[in-house]
Amino acid sequence: MHRIYLYVPPEEYAEVQTAGARWDPVSKRWYSEGERVPPALEKWLGDSSTEAAFVVSSGEAFVACARVACAGCREPVEVICLYCESGTDLEMQEPLSQVTLSNLWAMDAALAAQLGRWPFFKTTEGAGSDPGYFANHCPHCGAVQ
Repeated sequence: MHRIYLYVPPEEYAEVQTAGARWDPVSKRWYSEGERVPPALEKWLGDSSTEAAFVVSSGEAFVACARVACAGCREPVEVICLYCESGTDLEMQEPLSQVTLSNLWAMDAALAAQLGRWPFFKTTEGAGSDPGYFANHCPHCGAVQ
C-alpha cells in the first residue's frame, strides 16, 4: 500500500490521528495510506513547492558518538549524530550555533566519506516506508534508532 507522509506539528498529533492518519514508528511520522489523501488530512500535506526541510550549511561537522541500548533488541549499540559549532539555516538565511543533527535526508560527498567509518549510520529501508533518510541502525537486529 502506498504511503503519503504528512507534515504534522506535535501539538496537532491528536487531531491528525482523529482525522484518520496512521503513525509510522520507524520514521516517526504520520501518513495516509492510498493513492490520495482524504480531505480530512489535506491540511497536513504541506506545500510541495516549498518542501525544503531544515537545510544546514556548515564548514565543519563533528561526529558525536554514544553507546546506548537498542530500541528493538536492547543490545548495546553505538549511535552517532553530527554537531556543528556554527552554520547557516539556508531556508531562513539565519546563522546557527551549536546545532546537533541526526536523521539526515542528504549530505555532500565529503560528509558521506567521513561517515563511512560508521557503517550502521545508513539509509532507511522498509516495506511501505519512505526510504531515503540516513539514521542509526542496530548491527544486531537492524532496528532504526
